[in-house]
Amino acid sequence: MSGNASVLILARETRDGQQLKTTLEQFGLFRTTLHAKDLGEAEKFLREEPADLVLVILEGLEKELLPFLESKRASLAWHAIPTLIVGEPEKTGIAPTDLIRHDFDLLYPPVDRLELIARLHLQLKIRAMQKSLSRNQLALTRSAGTDPLTLLQDRRTLLNQAESEISRSRSRQQACSLVLLDLDRFRQFNHEQGYPRGNRLLHEVGRTLRRELRDYDYAARVENDTFALLLPDTPLDGAWRVAERLREALAEYTPSFVGKMRKLTLCQGIATSYGRESDSAASLMNQAEAALGQAMTHGTDWITSDGG
Repeated sequence: MSGNASVLILARETRDGQQLKTTLEQFGLFRTTLHAKDLGEAEKFLREEPADLVLVILEGLEKELLPFLESKRASLAWHAIPTLIVGEPEKTGIAPTDLIRHDFDLLYPPVDRLELIARLHLQLKIRAMQKSLSRNQLALTRSAGTDPLTLLQDRRTLLNQAESEISRSRSRQQACSLVLLDLDRFRQFNHEQGYPRGNRLLHEVGRTLRRELRDYDYAARVENDTFALLLPDTPLDGAWRVAERLREALAEYTPSFVGKMRKLTLCQGIATSYGRESDSAASLMNQAEAALGQAMTHGTDWITSDGG
């Protein structure tokens, strides 16, 4: 996994922080290195581009360690990501045993470069095993409700999962979003190119969705050329970013057999639940369908959210 992984470094602009960043760059462990100066910026990064590992340089961030722990426990975007903390947590009033109990690795300064690299290698192996277990578990739980053409969930399975996620959002006071995607001009494509190529295109779209989503997101084919994305722990602005990223990914990936379509585009409708008592999977789906219908009235390649 080394060399292909991404790391989020949460650190102030201190000398120790700069030295550790330089060390990581010299060893070339990571494909992507994100830098956050505070907890809010770190959470924003993780919503947009989940990292494989989080490295926290505690110096200057002592007051943010407790909120960091609470955020990691509450958020799906955080809790499964291995985290290495470099510093002295005792200065914050938190016992090292509390960090270890919650699956944090701890490294005291002064930091030996080789020990740091060894710890990071170990954490990356842990992350790889977590992802493998997660994929296997999802494959087992979703196999009974899978669309055979795209290998995505079917509509009923997604709605059942949405009920669970809305309930979890209610108890944890987290948002949950649903995005509906409809391929532009797909009926015309089927008519001109034939159903075998149409099915092939749907399969490729399904594969792209699986590749672009986070481990804990859900993707489904809910109708012929309509897909749905269930995004736990994702407010409206985060769902918009996902929709924009998917639009770009599908446009860039347009396969050669698409022919006259040249560029693969789609309309998207977004709805978000904030855990209200009246929220349900059916109401969230209805809102997303209304938003999708509104987007399609604008023509092609359009995104609309519920309420505008």
